[in-house]
Amino acid sequence: MAAPLPSLPANKFLVSGPDKPGQPAQPTWQQRHTKHATAGGTTMGSVIAPATSKRRPISASATMSTVNSKMQRAKSGSRSVLQTESNRTVPMVQTICLDLITSGHIHSYIEFFKLVLVQRRIAPDDDNLDPDALHRFKDLLIASEDANRAGEQKQIYTARKHIGDYFLGLKLYDVAVRHFVAALDVARHLSSHTRIEIEATGNLGRVLELHGRAQEALEYYEQSRRLSREFQVDDGDTSRRLIQVRTLIADKMSAEGRYADALGSHLMCLEILQQSFPDDHALASEICFRLGEAYRHVGDIANAVKFLELHLERCRELGDPAKEGAAQGALAACFAKSGNLDLAVGYLKNFVALTEHDPLQTAAHSDAYYRLGALYNKMKNYGLAVECFERHYALVTELEIAKRARQDADDGENFRADGCGMTTLGTAQAQLGIARGNRLMETYIEAVSGDVGKLLKWKASLDPSVF
Repeated sequence: MAAPLPSLPANKFLVSGPDKPGQPAQPTWQQRHTKHATAGGTTMGSVIAPATSKRRPISASATMSTVNSKMQRAKSGSRSVLQTESNRTVPMVQTICLDLITSGHIHSYIEFFKLVLVQRRIAPDDDNLDPDALHRFKDLLIASEDANRAGEQKQIYTARKHIGDYFLGLKLYDVAVRHFVAALDVARHLSSHTRIEIEATGNLGRVLELHGRAQEALEYYEQSRRLSREFQVDDGDTSRRLIQVRTLIADKMSAEGRYADALGSHLMCLEILQQSFPDDHALASEICFRLGEAYRHVGDIANAVKFLELHLERCRELGDPAKEGAAQGALAACFAKSGNLDLAVGYLKNFVALTEHDPLQTAAHSDAYYRLGALYNKMKNYGLAVECFERHYALVTELEIAKRARQDADDGENFRADGCGMTTLGTAQAQLGIARGNRLMETYIEAVSGDVGKLLKWKASLDPSVF
């Protein structure tokens, strides 16, 4: 029979016991850890920060039994604190950190610690902590880490997607982008799951769009749509989002005066619509309106009128007087630009008649009367020009009164009335004065044109000092 092994000497780093007689025992690492957990402090020092050096992993069950021997969940049902034997509470964030450490989810702990305590992304301050949101984040991190350990790619993708959706709901778009990128990387390795790659690509486009990165979103939407059409998967939702982003980009181009570039983008939108959902007349009408405006700005009046009349026809079919009025106004601008003033006046009158009783169209009405007055001036119909400018002045005065009342109600905060592109009150007064002067001058010329003597007598009576 083999001789028994000699007993090992006590090691002060592993065994709790006095190094020398009369000295207190040194606590083990687990005892020091438990001391931190039960201290009940509220500072970050009470939460164990992620270690920078590698240590031998501690058994989760052993550590859990140590912690459970000292504390238990508060029986009140709250998830925000732990209740210790001494009736002290441990803060919610510290509770979750301890849960992650003791369950062995170290990567989840590091991610949670970084986003919650270091970067303060989920809750900027302790007063705004949402227990359910934080525990939901913890559960998602655990699911992701477990999926990574198991090596199940589909589960890894699902976990990453759910974390991305979580941050999307919090409107933390930059963090959401990171997780949706990771999800897409996993999806691209799932060769037998093309639908997942289509979904992942579209999801990344969606969060980039919400983050204000429209050009990047456009690329991923196009990838998702191309895969959908290649594998004969319904691309309706992706195509709509693609049109939405292209329209957003085109509108920005128009605002910058890049009408030719905007026109190209709108034409692509029309092509996508015709391929994916040709029966969507409402969306087709919107695209036609933008195409008409783009063609008008590049000087192609024939195509502008063509698409605007298509839009006008759709608006009549859909029974939308506001949009029908906008189409009438746009067509008036086209004919005014081409020199067909009679048609321009006719369309402007139609616009006024369609929207006259809509209080939301007051600013647009004011603009229409201004444009009518200018057209009548060109046509030398000064009487009608005065009538239009008088109506324009009255509407601008009404809007100015409403604006000042709103400013008073808002304690002087900045306010811009609907139709903020309208002329100012001073400009409206000046235009009305010019129109009245033109009308009086016409009457005067008629009076003196047949009598040169009267004209000379009038000139002689003028006071030279006024000149």
